Amino acid sequence: MDIREKLIFARYKAPVAIVVCGNMKLALKGKDKDLWIEDCSAATENMLIAATDLGLGSLWVGIYPVESRINAIKKILNIPDYVIPLNLVYFGYPNEEKEGRTRFDEKRVYWQSYNPERKHKTKDKPVIGHY
Repeated sequence: MDIREKLIFARYKAPVAIVVCGNMKLALKGKDKDLWIEDCSAATENMLIAATDLGLGSLWVGIYPVESRINAIKKILNIPDYVIPLNLVYFGYPNEEKEGRTRFDEKRVYWQSYNPERKHKTKDKPVIGHY
């Protein structure tokens, strides 16, 4: 069974993929038990930055917290119950070079305090290949 068949947002033909996981036997306990998510996210971002520095293309595909994605990856890669896949990162040489872009929206930035009355446009639904 192939990852591309099971995960709709993972249907890319990259030569390398890394699945970033949190091992709950090694994770912090108590109120800090979910900090593995931040740790793994920071590690993933560092991989994406390093890939760009090496001239590689990369793509982050979310897995956690969607149970169907978690279970599919665990089954395909024979991952034990105490290990949770957070994401999958593809690496390869890009087919094309694109200009950098930003999603910065100053209306979503608050200064000094949060304003719950501020209105925002709703986010567009993701489309396969959108990124």
